[in-house]
Amino acid sequence: MNLCKFEMDLVCTPIPDYPFPHLREIVNSAKILLNSRSNQEINAASTYLELMIDYYFNNELTNGIDLSCQRYEQEISTRENTSELDALKNAIGNFDLNNPEFENAKEYEYFAVLGLWLALDAIDWLYLDKDNAKNIPINLPLMNNELSINGTQDIEKVRLAGIRTIEAMDAVCHANSFATADALAEEMTTKKLKSRGLQGVHKKNEKYGELIKYAEMLFVKKEWHSVMQASKVIFPEVQKYAKEKGIKLLSDDNGEKTVYTWLLKHEKETKDTLGWP
Repeated sequence: MNLCKFEMDLVCTPIPDYPFPHLREIVNSAKILLNSRSNQEINAASTYLELMIDYYFNNELTNGIDLSCQRYEQEISTRENTSELDALKNAIGNFDLNNPEFENAKEYEYFAVLGLWLALDAIDWLYLDKDNAKNIPINLPLMNNELSINGTQDIEKVRLAGIRTIEAMDAVCHANSFATADALAEEMTTKKLKSRGLQGVHKKNEKYGELIKYAEMLFVKKEWHSVMQASKVIFPEVQKYAKEKGIKLLSDDNGEKTVYTWLLKHEKETKDTLGWP
């Protein structure tokens, strides 16, 4: 996939309901996450995004041919066996997100951009000629109960478009998950807790207070490219510490996001205390 193959116009590019009715919803969700960004910024982010993904696959290839790594070929991540979403998840922690053309970037914004481009890639598979995509009807008819794209029955192109639609949905869902974590951390540090919920918060802090302090201690010990990178490294250490101390482990499904929220809150509180921007 070439993320920069053409500049996207969020206003002029219609999103069809057929044959994938959720495609428009996926694009709209990504647009909401990026509502403060211009088309120019989004296209700049996509360039940086492609660089991150290329870095990941090139690094995997380099490690794979290094005999000292003793890795089998099937363990090496390639574009054939690994999605762009998984590549970005693994690569983004190695990059400074302070791009001058995409200022004050959040991790979730890059995943939203990826979702947007994957959705547009699906449209590109359906209509081939990107110029024609601006002139297609919003609702396409179902003809003779068969898929008909540009007058031809090409199921393979529809299949590939469907794969891209699913990948776009996964990317936007991931972006929404971390956007929610960001918003929660912001709310926790800028709003006073109501007395009704204060007791419950105290109980939760008593339950995980030691783990939070341990995670914060690991966080301030070194420089990190991003909070997401830190949470990926610190989460297993927190689990190990909890097991040693007999504290209930965080869940495997949401534990990393929980640590991410703790670290994000700590970072913001530190900046507020020191008066940093």
